[in-house]
Amino acid sequence: MLKTIFLLKSGRVNRDGESSIILRLSYKNKIITIASGKFISKERWIQTNHLKNTLKAEKEKVIKSLLDLMQLNAEKKFTELFRIDPEVDLELLKAELTGKVKIDQPEGPTIIEIMDTYNLFFTKRVNSGERAPASLQKYKRAKDLLLSFISSNYKKEDMPASELSSSFVFKLEQFLKYESSFKEQIACIGIKNAYADSFPSLL
Repeated sequence: MLKTIFLLKSGRVNRDGESSIILRLSYKNKIITIASGKFISKERWIQTNHLKNTLKAEKEKVIKSLLDLMQLNAEKKFTELFRIDPEVDLELLKAELTGKVKIDQPEGPTIIEIMDTYNLFFTKRVNSGERAPASLQKYKRAKDLLLSFISSNYKKEDMPASELSSSFVFKLEQFLKYESSFKEQIACIGIKNAYADSFPSLL
């Protein structure tokens, strides 16, 4: 996996005689470095064991905290890239960490896609005689109500399921109760059943 280490770039010093601290990232024999934007004297870098010892100077404590956050962020972004492709491009990782690019994360299924999947599953149960066709019609009607609600409140045709929130659920229930001619209780049951497994905390 990713290996991280902070090094002192002692070849250059600022006007206070301090050198730049850099983060070196290595993965599968590939190495990149990223400037931390922090500086420290070579003497203090050695005396504090690369800021690993217990620190007393407030400035050094602040630098240490910022370096820890930088390391955690690098590891987090690496994991995101690794999930997309295990052959992580370190140059892409560097560009993302320095703000030059943004990793496009898969959004996952949409709200309507989940409803379609549930309705397909329910159709199989109807065909096998487990459930009544009338129940399937209620679920299909629930999908139509969702489409109408999303269009009316969010001006979209669909939304990523990751955007579901308690606010979404509250607005939906108000829509079903006051703006829909369909029975609110039946519609809520259909919609909640479709999402219960994926978003139990919201429903």
